Amino acid sequence: MERWQKILAWCLLGLLGVAVFVAVALHHQVKQTVPDCYAQWATAELIIAHQKDKQRLPANWAELQPYFKGSAPHTGGQSFDQIRARVQIDFAALPQLELDHGEGRVPEVITCVSGIGAHWAGGEPNELVYAEFRK
Repeated sequence: MERWQKILAWCLLGLLGVAVFVAVALHHQVKQTVPDCYAQWATAELIIAHQKDKQRLPANWAELQPYFKGSAPHTGGQSFDQIRARVQIDFAALPQLELDHGEGRVPEVITCVSGIGAHWAGGEPNELVYAEFRK
């Protein structure tokens, strides 16, 4: 094999590696990150709807389910059970979002099961719930 053929082969192999990396990253984005972002936003909307209706915070996921159909437009096409599987709520710590944290960091009581920290701009669930309580 001539030298230029070896260089070409290595360049093609490098391009293939980059293409695989991009494909895996894109797949993860579409299958994990985007649905997680929607699930977090919908969860915040469910908690806010429950709070407005019952004048108290929910104690569990079962209390949020009735609000799913009418109050959570940002589901990304996911069912209630899919959202529940993606988002973890520390219901015991949820009242911390009602407290005034001033300029401090808002506690993270609504998180993704996957552990990603991604969320839509302006759609971080703890900030959404906290902002609603500040109104």
